[in-house]
Amino acid sequence: MNKKLLAVAIPAALFAGSASAYEVVTSEKTTVALSGKVGAEYKVVDSYEENATESTRKETNSVTEGTGTLKVEVKHALNDTTDALGGISFDLESGDSLAAGGRYIGVSLVGGEHVLKYGEVDLVEGVGPVAIDYDELNDGENVIRYTFSNDTVTVDTSFDDASTVETTKQKLKAGTTELEDVVTKTDKARVVAVSATFDVSNFEVSVGHNEAKNADTTKHQKGTGLTVKTDVAGFTVDAGYASLTTSEDKKDDVTKTGLKGGVEYVLDALTLSGSYKVVDTDSSDVDEKTTELGAEYKLDKWTYNADLTLVDNGNADKQTAKLAAKYEFTDSFNVSASYESVNADVATDDETTYLVGAELTW
Repeated sequence: MNKKLLAVAIPAALFAGSASAYEVVTSEKTTVALSGKVGAEYKVVDSYEENATESTRKETNSVTEGTGTLKVEVKHALNDTTDALGGISFDLESGDSLAAGGRYIGVSLVGGEHVLKYGEVDLVEGVGPVAIDYDELNDGENVIRYTFSNDTVTVDTSFDDASTVETTKQKLKAGTTELEDVVTKTDKARVVAVSATFDVSNFEVSVGHNEAKNADTTKHQKGTGLTVKTDVAGFTVDAGYASLTTSEDKKDDVTKTGLKGGVEYVLDALTLSGSYKVVDTDSSDVDEKTTELGAEYKLDKWTYNADLTLVDNGNADKQTAKLAAKYEFTDSFNVSASYESVNADVATDDETTYLVGAELTW
């Protein structure tokens, strides 16, 4: 099947954060920082299914994922070494609806050496080439996160307790015109995570451990990882190892083990990079191998990128090639265009994506 999807889109990925913030000093002790990002994309996606006998075309012209975001962060000095913290973000979604999120309160001690936050804050990510995927495990609304950092070490910890989220929707009763409530319960996992980064001679070392246990206690995941990075004769070399074990009731434990090595070389305006990753699953006879190659070249206000990703996964191999160009009018505004081609062995998808976009940050 040949499908074409045309859309004006502003993905949430564009709004991950801003490189700079506009600070408003409201008093001698209180500072308000404003940051945000807006963007627009025009995207065409062609996808092809193997052995297709007909083709269809679907065209849409709509705004999706949101049109902008504004992040507000407040810092209030309680004394010379202690600050109270708070923040919230606003996202303008499709349909002109305004959604608030990212709420947190916190405290900063000893000039920022100790930072404690509570609310909708990010969990500490796993370290290494395989890690727990948090997306479906928790709602991220009641996270406690503590960070300690000084000149030699950074320690990051987070905790989110298990919960059951109830979602109520209305539907018509069978054979009537009356509405009834339908309640769906979703169990969210208890997540505990810790990581540390420190220097040993000329090596930057990161270690981490995280666990996730479902509220119904039927599934338990444990991940542990280690990464090392160093500079050698103009090359930046990194390596990583991680293991992830999943336990479920009435099932055998499944353990994934990942190894990854990478290298980056910078020569004036040209940056070359490459990496190789192997993930072994003890319940499978096939290892997943991923090779990534990249090149970036900067010329005045232009940035050009070429990337190739090769995934060898037995009968589900995939090759992705991407070319992109970006022009920065200023530090806050740029336009970009890209072409991406995906060639997959599985019957469902070969994909080609054409994209042009613009982005404004503050």
